[in-house]
Amino acid sequence: MSGFRLLLAWALLSACVWADAPTASDLTAPRTFTDSRGRALVATIVSIDVTNVVLRRESDQKEFTLPLNSLSVEDQVFLAENRANLGQATAPGLPPLPARVVTSTEVAKAKRFAVDVFMREKTGNQQVFRWKKRPKFTTLPEDGAFSDFGRETYEDFCAAAGLTGPAADGPEIVLCTGTAAELQKLANKFAPDVQVRTWSWRYRWDNQKRAYVAYVFVVTDGKDAAEARRLIFRCVSAVLGCPGISDEFRQSAFAKDSKADRLTDIDRQLVRLLYQHIEHGASRDRVLRATEKEWAALVAPATSGENATRK
Repeated sequence: MSGFRLLLAWALLSACVWADAPTASDLTAPRTFTDSRGRALVATIVSIDVTNVVLRRESDQKEFTLPLNSLSVEDQVFLAENRANLGQATAPGLPPLPARVVTSTEVAKAKRFAVDVFMREKTGNQQVFRWKKRPKFTTLPEDGAFSDFGRETYEDFCAAAGLTGPAADGPEIVLCTGTAAELQKLANKFAPDVQVRTWSWRYRWDNQKRAYVAYVFVVTDGKDAAEARRLIFRCVSAVLGCPGISDEFRQSAFAKDSKADRLTDIDRQLVRLLYQHIEHGASRDRVLRATEKEWAALVAPATSGENATRK
């Protein structure tokens, strides 16, 4: 295994330390690891250093010391993104890590990831939707746990996108939560072509405002809080430019079977790519070119005047 894969596994996303990162207990809970030959192992992380990870197999509590570069690329990326918290959980005080190296394999995955998430439709005239200015965010009802969570999701996404400052006049996102019957009445008023099911959303061009208004309808009646938050996260993310799903990175909240209701580090990189390097209405080819050009710099920002390396 070449040296740059080892560096990949132990890179830190030096520009990204987020308040909602997984806790130490989350990171040391059992998870499925896969080696480069596709063999799976359900285990917990016992300890880590710059070369190896010690895993305790869940079935019999037997411990294994594995070279980091023997793991799958996905597991190496997972360990890299969570290196700081893992270090605190298993072995505080480890020395600084080497610089992040982004491989061509990761860039190829990122290109597929971007197209999957930005472009919900896989055929026809594929185009990116993203806001040119920070939209206003409104909730119906105005108060309540789900309305509060919707606002938190919006603020988190805007922070990742770099949409800072007050909302612009005109563009708006309206999040509506409640029973199917309540939401259908709102849909009949704001978006008459919508048939409310579990969740629905529509963009509408408002001639008076000369801007888009996005209406989001999420049925929360009869759902537990975790499921409702997940639906709200997906809908709000969709109208902010990320309507699709992708299994290119298992740690992404946009993975098909993900239960996450927050952007992960890899998702924040994707959002920055969209809002900093891809224009509204961009084609699939434009998304691919921008990802090819910018992904390495986004996930491995230059430090101390040195550029991040890609091999």
